[in-house]
Amino acid sequence: PSLAPDLKQNNNTKKMKLFALLVAAGIGMASAACPNSCNGHGTCNALDQCTCYLEATLNGAASMWTGADCSEMTCPRGTSWIDADGSASHTPDVECSDAGVCDRATGECACFDGYE
Repeated sequence: PSLAPDLKQNNNTKKMKLFALLVAAGIGMASAACPNSCNGHGTCNALDQCTCYLEATLNGAASMWTGADCSEMTCPRGTSWIDADGSASHTPDVECSDAGVCDRATGECACFDGYE
């Protein structure tokens, strides 16, 4: 007979802890957001990850923005004239055509010597 009140109180304590955990989790989910709200350059998905806007609405279109928060611009793409290993494979759709480095702040290529 003396165990029944203890079990009931223990059960109520477990229920209260579970309720508090669920409320805390709900508040955390409600206040979660994508980094920097994707800087206005993308959409936020259910996992709080940015999906950056594309250059066009066509299937297979490349991203116009990049980075976890869509804050970095992509650069023009073209056919690569040389790969890093020195081979001439002419890979299509490569940033700066592998002839320079993309300046993510401006979206312009800084070309290597000998390229424009």
